[in-house]
Amino acid sequence: MIKRYSSVCLLILLLGGFLWYYHSHSALTTTAYYNLSFTNQEQYSDHMVEFTYPANWQLEQQRVDGDEILHHVSYRELNKQVMGYVQVWAAIKPLPQFLQESRHSPADTTDYIDFSMKQLKDNQYQGYLLAYQRDGVQNSFVAREYFFEHNQRIYRISLFVAKDAWGDYYQQVFDQMITSFKIY
Repeated sequence: MIKRYSSVCLLILLLGGFLWYYHSHSALTTTAYYNLSFTNQEQYSDHMVEFTYPANWQLEQQRVDGDEILHHVSYRELNKQVMGYVQVWAAIKPLPQFLQESRHSPADTTDYIDFSMKQLKDNQYQGYLLAYQRDGVQNSFVAREYFFEHNQRIYRISLFVAKDAWGDYYQQVFDQMITSFKIY
């Protein structure tokens, strides 16, 4: 009886360990829904965004000081070689001007390497796709960013991956995040 009980307990522990490992290392996607509320002295508005991301990533809604960035959701892969964010900005300038000025803003990195910006017209939200690499103070990374304008807001979807970890998988993840992105 004791051997049987021990065997059942061991089987339960092994099954639990397997399920934990599977869920923490799964490439399945999860959908994030964020009800975004913006309040300032002049107006109040509600937005709901939806996007998919790998199930083993951690998401965190963060408050950002200032008037330009209205909302910020960051995400990170557990190994910390991958991070990014979804941001909503007040559209105080036309998107092409905003992107040009943003490219030359101060950052904790050196110049862009292999920078490209192309207009993406096949998507639900037509905007600009940026691809580049930057050598930072501590590491080099590959970046993919998608910017589009909707209802006097600029939306930014970003993914930053350590240069040595970049590959087709992360490009597919980023592409899926863009195509799954919805505003309600």
